[in-house]
Amino acid sequence: MSHQWTQDDDKLMYNLTIHYRLDWKKISSKFEQETGKRATPVFLSKRYKVIKPQLNYTKKIFGPEDDGNIEDHVKKFGDDWVRIGQEMGNYDPIKIRNRFY
Repeated sequence: MSHQWTQDDDKLMYNLTIHYRLDWKKISSKFEQETGKRATPVFLSKRYKVIKPQLNYTKKIFGPEDDGNIEDHVKKFGDDWVRIGQEMGNYDPIKIRNRFY
């Protein structure tokens, strides 16, 4: 069985960082549960630093109008920050989550 790192692994790892707020031990454990691949917390944190600049999210300063937009999307999609970021025009899910809270 191949244990090569894939783009899907990057997506899963990034989504886990949103959910577990960069708690690399939890992310590592959940990642292994979902993929069957072992990835140490140190490896995942380094990999995160590599892929984060490649995500090319829209750079924008949030304003008051965005707060209402975020609230509307949270009502519709719950805390699926990746989906909300995509719906709002490719915004960084972590920045949206932080703005919401």
